[in-house]
Amino acid sequence: MKEDMPLAFASPDCVGAGIAKLAAEVAEALDKSSGSAEWAEGDIRTALQRALTDDDLILGELPAAPMATYRQELLHVDPAGRFSIAALIWLPGHRTPVHDHRCWCCFGVWRGREVETLWMRDARGRLVAEKSGVCYRGEVEFLHPPGDIHQVSNDDMTPTVSIHIYGADLIKAGSSIQRCYDVDAAAHNEAGLRTFAVVGGGFSGTMTAVHLLRECSPDARVVLFEAAPEVGRGVAYGTRCLTHLLNVPAGSMSAFPDAPGHFHEWCSRKGRSIAASDFAPRTWYGEYLGDVLKDAALYSRAKLEVRTEQVECIDGRDGDFQVLSSNGGALQAEAVVLAIGTPPGREHFPAGQEWPAMADPWNADALQEVDPAHEVLIVGTGLTCMDVLAELAARGHRGKIVAISRRGLLPACHVPHGGAGAPAFDAQGFREQLAQEPMKISRLCRRVRQAIAEASAAGMDWRDVINALRPVTTSIWAALPGRERRRFKRHLKPYWETVRHRIAPAVMAAADSLREAGILEQYRGGIARLERLPSGRYAAEWTHQQGSGRGEFDRVINATGFTARLAGSNSPLLDNLLGKGWIREDEMGLGVDTSSDFRLVEEDGGVVSGIYYVGPMLRARYWECTAVPELRMRAAETAASVLKHATKVQKPLPPSRTPEVAYQTEVAYQI
Repeated sequence: MKEDMPLAFASPDCVGAGIAKLAAEVAEALDKSSGSAEWAEGDIRTALQRALTDDDLILGELPAAPMATYRQELLHVDPAGRFSIAALIWLPGHRTPVHDHRCWCCFGVWRGREVETLWMRDARGRLVAEKSGVCYRGEVEFLHPPGDIHQVSNDDMTPTVSIHIYGADLIKAGSSIQRCYDVDAAAHNEAGLRTFAVVGGGFSGTMTAVHLLRECSPDARVVLFEAAPEVGRGVAYGTRCLTHLLNVPAGSMSAFPDAPGHFHEWCSRKGRSIAASDFAPRTWYGEYLGDVLKDAALYSRAKLEVRTEQVECIDGRDGDFQVLSSNGGALQAEAVVLAIGTPPGREHFPAGQEWPAMADPWNADALQEVDPAHEVLIVGTGLTCMDVLAELAARGHRGKIVAISRRGLLPACHVPHGGAGAPAFDAQGFREQLAQEPMKISRLCRRVRQAIAEASAAGMDWRDVINALRPVTTSIWAALPGRERRRFKRHLKPYWETVRHRIAPAVMAAADSLREAGILEQYRGGIARLERLPSGRYAAEWTHQQGSGRGEFDRVINATGFTARLAGSNSPLLDNLLGKGWIREDEMGLGVDTSSDFRLVEEDGGVVSGIYYVGPMLRARYWECTAVPELRMRAAETAASVLKHATKVQKPLPPSRTPEVAYQTEVAYQI
């Protein structure tokens, strides 16, 4: 866990006038001290102590704190970015990890009470608890880094609300935390707790951790490493832009195949009105996955730890691994699951050339810096490009946009399904016929085209045929000889992906609006030259079907998606594993080579006992492994494989509770 939970502004109805007064007094104290928090400490303490006596500091009802962890509501951010004021809501038993801060912090209790424990390093450099104290209403503490390592908890039987003033703009910083410390590592080892590490907190890592938590015995802990401030989001769901939509309707996005309506029901519980056939914002889905993990931890007999750390190295062997992170942390683990995504792609750029830095569309600030009048070059026309176009359209973009890719293909669009009385496509019959075809790409393509023609003649949509392939795509891929797989990758892969991975109608409408307005130009071709000019603009030359083009642009956005190449990925962890020979690319260059039970295949062809991979780089074995319906199966299978090959015997557990139960335990309380 981390000290600062996902940020959300409190409802204006909850913020009393006392918060504005407190903010003004803190700003005045910093003005008088020329921004020095040490000189202003006395005045800031006094201002917070006064505010904590105000019964109307927070009005009405704050949102419920999830049962698994506390909640943070942002009350005010200084316009100059010097400080933020937040309310932290704690239910009985909530606590932070042992942590320090990247900025000064002044905090005090407004309702209830807190226990604060300060930690210091002994002569051997080990962290030890120095002292603990109970903080009651009106009591204020002030921390200055470094030397500000502490832990806060609510040991009372009633909810606690504390007010924290942080010396940073939390909207930009994302968190006040600097690092967390595993002070219980020795105790875990002495108690014989088994440790399973999961590296990567996107969909695959989060759901693997969920399944481990549901099946592990009480003598185990699951440690999830995620460098980003929140788990469950990864690249796909880390966006905060509401125009970035899921590519699958909400009714089909459950994290659990045995509970198909789980995500849609979660939306209803959160008060987000959306039909099962609608396409929800991706940021909602990231929040959903975070809640799924919290619920799994709440009902698990095992222990969950979430570490906001970047793993850079794995040492050890055969069930005795040391996981080392960038901040110097170390963890002994029995098994390690790599749930990392694919590195950023550069396939559209000729090799052997130095290309200037381009905007990463998944960087939160990338499109914020694009002025509506800017001329923009987008390299790549796949799903990432469509997200960029949707966001630019929502921002009222009016400058020229050029989008270019080798084949110039845009993803196809979902359409509403036929109404009542429309003929139904015989998916089962189609699959049975397909199974009789020889496993050759040319013949399979002819059969699919024939089925599309027959469906169209019967008033059905070609998408029904593609959808019918989904349950058998993996088995077809497994049955194809290597020669046919390579033919598919070389000739058909881009075309398959445009019809298989379709986009929401609203996203396509945004791109169409830009095209119809004469703003968007789309080309099939490649970048021949890209140069950063002294003015800060970019000069680009490209080739296309009609010849060539050139122009100057204010921004260039790399929307080429991702590659499956491990070498040159700029990932310290992948470089570490490649250097040891513990990981290798599959022979087709589609991703990571694994055994049938998800263990890494070494450079010499052996299997690494105890290190697993799950995620989109499983394409070599399964082909379809980039969407939720497939990845949720792989995550469950990976967790089962980890426990099956664990070096110690698992203690039997009663059946896991269903994930729906935990949502019903959330509570709200009156302030």
